[in-house]
Amino acid sequence: MRSLFTLFFAAFALALLGAESGPTPSAVVHIASFAFHPANLTVQAGEVVTFVNDDSVAHTATAADKSFDSANLDANAKWSHRFEVAGTFQYICAYHPMMKGTITVKPAE
Repeated sequence: MRSLFTLFFAAFALALLGAESGPTPSAVVHIASFAFHPANLTVQAGEVVTFVNDDSVAHTATAADKSFDSANLDANAKWSHRFEVAGTFQYICAYHPMMKGTITVKPAE
């Protein structure tokens, strides 16, 4: 019975660790010095882009067409989005609209 409990607990712990880590990013956009790095990124449909706020102030990654929005990203926060549809997506920081970026999504191969 004890080994069954240990096995259950280990499986539960692994599930929690997997849930906390989120999707594996295909690409990372760092937010630093009030800019997106890289500002222009190309990925394939189905890939995940993670935005990481390396600044000391809050930012967002908000698509011009409203197809994605990270909402508030405090310092050191990160947010991921899976791009399912091919196209070109321009985005800004809603708090600092001079911060601009573009993600080009190519059809999956």
